[in-house]
Amino acid sequence: MLAPNGRTGCFSTVGPRLSNRTPLSAALMAFAIAAVILAQGITAPFVKDAEPQAASWIQDVARCHHILIPRDYYGELARKPPLFYWMAGAITAASGGRVDEVRARIVSVFAGAAIAVAVLMWTSAFLASTTGWLAFLFLLGSFAFTSRGTLALEDMLLVAFMFGAWCLLYRTLEEHAPSRRIILLGVMLGLGILTKGPIAIVLPAFGAMLYLLMTRRSIIEQMHQWWPWMVLAIAVAIALPWYVPALLSNGGELARIMFQENAGHFLPASAGGTGEAARPFYYIAMKMIGGITPLNFLLPALVVAFVRGDLILEARKPLMFQLSFLLAMLIFFSVASAKRDDYVLPGIPSLAILFAALFTFLKEAPITERLRDLAAIAIAAIAIIGLATASTWISIRPSALLAKINPIDRAQAELLVNYYIGALSLILIVVAFALIGCAALIFSGVRYRHPARIAAGLGALSLLGVLIFTAVLRPEMSRERTLKYAATDINRVVAGAPIYVINENQELSFYLGRQAPQIVAHNAIRTVDQPAYVFAYEGDFRGPAASLKDRLKLVQQWDRLGKAGPPALYQLQSSLKPDPPQDK
Repeated sequence: MLAPNGRTGCFSTVGPRLSNRTPLSAALMAFAIAAVILAQGITAPFVKDAEPQAASWIQDVARCHHILIPRDYYGELARKPPLFYWMAGAITAASGGRVDEVRARIVSVFAGAAIAVAVLMWTSAFLASTTGWLAFLFLLGSFAFTSRGTLALEDMLLVAFMFGAWCLLYRTLEEHAPSRRIILLGVMLGLGILTKGPIAIVLPAFGAMLYLLMTRRSIIEQMHQWWPWMVLAIAVAIALPWYVPALLSNGGELARIMFQENAGHFLPASAGGTGEAARPFYYIAMKMIGGITPLNFLLPALVVAFVRGDLILEARKPLMFQLSFLLAMLIFFSVASAKRDDYVLPGIPSLAILFAALFTFLKEAPITERLRDLAAIAIAAIAIIGLATASTWISIRPSALLAKINPIDRAQAELLVNYYIGALSLILIVVAFALIGCAALIFSGVRYRHPARIAAGLGALSLLGVLIFTAVLRPEMSRERTLKYAATDINRVVAGAPIYVINENQELSFYLGRQAPQIVAHNAIRTVDQPAYVFAYEGDFRGPAASLKDRLKLVQQWDRLGKAGPPALYQLQSSLKPDPPQDK
């Protein structure tokens, strides 16, 4: 609601309660919008091993081979609890029985849409409906969030359960909690544990502790109440029926995997951790900042708003609540030894809410308003300059400059130039007009002191950039890099004969529909007594595999992007006898 002078930056509340429930029709519409945006590129082929391996676990569930603990084509156990694979496997079984890119990713799309709706509904309930819709737009315009909407991985489903539980937790901490809310909170955390392990309950608990400290309340007092223990009991009761039989059925193998995936990734190598993905402590913060470009320009204004107390009083508690979850994510994963790009995902919904509040819940705060507006102007100006520079750059075609950058980045640039911008296609025209419209909205909002208009322009501009990547660039790059089409050729050539690989290749095995065993095992060449084929990259012929090169006849080679060189299919000239084992 605007103040009498029309400036939402001065006052934009609807009363002390700040309650404005989202109608069911609006929530359903928001879910549909989010699902459509997140599903862009859902049919793109798999690249590398993470998604194909997850898809093979889904296929294993769909065929009812290993329901308790799915296995991939190489017999490896799923490294995460199976709820994601159960859900995608059930969808696959009910829709034909053969997993593909869409069936493997659809759970992530729906989970991401549910998160976006949760952001809208929670923000509307505890702040204002305008803030809720802006947060919804900022979330979908965040690359770190939307780009993971079409990944066949369990991260988006985990965040859906975890953030849903976090939203329920606010009212539980601030008001009397009815039993049904406690039960729902425990159920969501339990399902989160079944998706990716104890982190589903550890991170919200850590965030709640930070929130209590920030609001100067006693953690011990909360722990003396009955409801936290009831939530924990319900969550554990939901998770144990899988954990107990799973651990009993696979001896120490699953226990070892669980240690590696939880404590092993948190602890440094010197303390017994795996040492995997060890990176500097600031890595997570940098990835989060980069993953929300260009909205990251608003971070200085957000920091100043909290430090100076520029947010109106009634909005501070709900905003501090979301800030505490963001800080919990940053602190926990920054301290952890393993640091992966997807670890930033849980904090993005909270950050979207905080950014939205900058445009609707500032009191008279000239410094913060100036920082916010300057950031918006800079984003719009950079977007326009970038469009003009790209057009000039394309007309010059600086091939020498392209030759100096990373091969994958060069391929993306060439793809953008040759197929979309160079041809002045309809996509370019639409993007150019949309970009100019967003910039005009931002400049107009700054000129007439209308923060909500600025926010709408920023959100639309961010979403435009994300969609260029998810709907255009990434699918096209996936088609350039995938082994899907090579696997079709291989199945036609080998006609059921054995096919081996030098290094385990989940992507190839998935698209072949069968295991492609490693021909080099334990530093020795496997015995092959029948006609067989070998799939390998040029860079694979090292160490023990170097001796294979003279025994192979090239059948077909494919032009695929990658550091290991072009992949190729070879035929074994004669049966192989095992080479003498070599010392490691």
